[in-house]
Amino acid sequence: MINKKIIVGVVVLVVVVIIVFRIFSGSTSQPTVNAAPAYITSIVVAKGVDASGNPVGASTVFSSAKDKQIYIFLSLKNATKKTTLAYTRYLNGTFVDSKVMHPTANGLASMYFAFEKGVGNYPKGDYRIVSYVNGKRSVETTYSFQ
Repeated sequence: MINKKIIVGVVVLVVVVIIVFRIFSGSTSQPTVNAAPAYITSIVVAKGVDASGNPVGASTVFSSAKDKQIYIFLSLKNATKKTTLAYTRYLNGTFVDSKVMHPTANGLASMYFAFEKGVGNYPKGDYRIVSYVNGKRSVETTYSFQ
């Protein structure tokens, strides 16, 4: 009989300790579920961007003398502010530059990198853009300046 009272007392004590621990630790929420990983669904090169942030004049061939800016648009899925987006750009197989940026809001559907011509013309040739999401190679595209 005493053994049953001891067992019941221990069970009650354990339940009380668990409740007190949860109250003071603030761990009453459900476990966190990992979100789906971010990825790029498509990449588009264009001559411009409209007021809504969409590509204008999508193309793969540009004029070295006439086109002053080009934009590389990335369509995104599951991107958050913590997602790292990057590109590496090559001209005729030789590294040109790279850049990293982060979405400005969770769930952002697209972003773009802008390239503006400095003094003179864009170097003529075949360009390749390789994109990365969180350090992992993603999609790529090519375009040229003639």
